[in-house]
Amino acid sequence: MPRKMFAAVCVWLGACVLPATAEESANARRLLFFSGADLSSISVFSWGGVEAPLSRAPHGAGPLIRIMGGAGRYDYGKEDAPDGEVVGDVMLGEAMLGWRFLSGQLCITTLVGFAIEDHELDVPDPENEVEGTEKGVKIAAELFWRPADDIQVEASAAYASTFDFWRVRLAAGHAVAGLVLGAEAEAFGNIGSDQVRGGLFISGIDWRRYEFKLSAGVLDDGENTGAYGRLGMDARF
Repeated sequence: MPRKMFAAVCVWLGACVLPATAEESANARRLLFFSGADLSSISVFSWGGVEAPLSRAPHGAGPLIRIMGGAGRYDYGKEDAPDGEVVGDVMLGEAMLGWRFLSGQLCITTLVGFAIEDHELDVPDPENEVEGTEKGVKIAAELFWRPADDIQVEASAAYASTFDFWRVRLAAGHAVAGLVLGAEAEAFGNIGSDQVRGGLFISGIDWRRYEFKLSAGVLDDGENTGAYGRLGMDARF
């Protein structure tokens, strides 16, 4: 089963939205816009979306809505294909309702909603199960915790019935000179592939109302070992 196709899918479906802690969301900017791009040795992908609270609860706690979409391109080897490879284009979208719990420096978010995923290949591939359009349900849980002023922990898990996607991620960092430097690890899969990643990240790069996060590391999908780089951006309005 070709494996290169899945890297792009995972990046979008598991795209991490940094939640606001009580301290960070105390200002009047309640609408969050987020976007990013992921470039790896086997795929390229970009995404964007918005998140908004559905109540006037203090610090953004309570119900929320999140809408996001993305698109990308990938390729994988196939002997009888032109030039020995198949090129695929992917587009995805989701609309989710959730609930955010805030207590001091702990933030837990749970979400459930609709997901749609479309894969179009440049040549037919009967062996590829991840092809065409699927609609389904997605569930997700996210944790953001600062056990100390200079320590940050992130964790997330998600499942979508579209092609049986799943993903888990864990990251931890240390605040240095206004930035957060840390390490991340994640694993994900679907009916056609799986992949693991490990790397380093730097977050808290602020410019006006925008916050940027950079990460880079190595990946392995069982057939190929490579590298990835990711840029994420959040802005509150």
